[in-house]
Amino acid sequence: MRFPLLAVVPLCAGLMAASVLADVPNTPEQHQAMAKSYREKAADSRREAATHREMASDYKKSMPGPDKSGRANPWVTKMEKHCEAIAADAEKLAGDLEKAAGFHELMAKEHSGNSGK
Repeated sequence: MRFPLLAVVPLCAGLMAASVLADVPNTPEQHQAMAKSYREKAADSRREAATHREMASDYKKSMPGPDKSGRANPWVTKMEKHCEAIAADAEKLAGDLEKAAGFHELMAKEHSGNSGK
């Protein structure tokens, strides 16, 4: 996988120029491929969120419950917060990836409409 990388390249007489070293989609097919990739990554992120929620539940079941005074097991509370934070971040990432996929689908349609003009 290639990630965009901003490289600063020195030129003659100390001048500097920036160039983006990435595969920028320019055709409808490239935009559709990018959209597909983002949707797959979004699905992976949602699976990651589900996995962490399941881990939190399994951990809670495997640990002793509240003590005699009714206080929750602090380790269970800590792990639930930990897993839920990861799950929430993964869900947010999935949403952002879906938006990126939608953008590339829109760009693919625009490029299709402009081809042949």
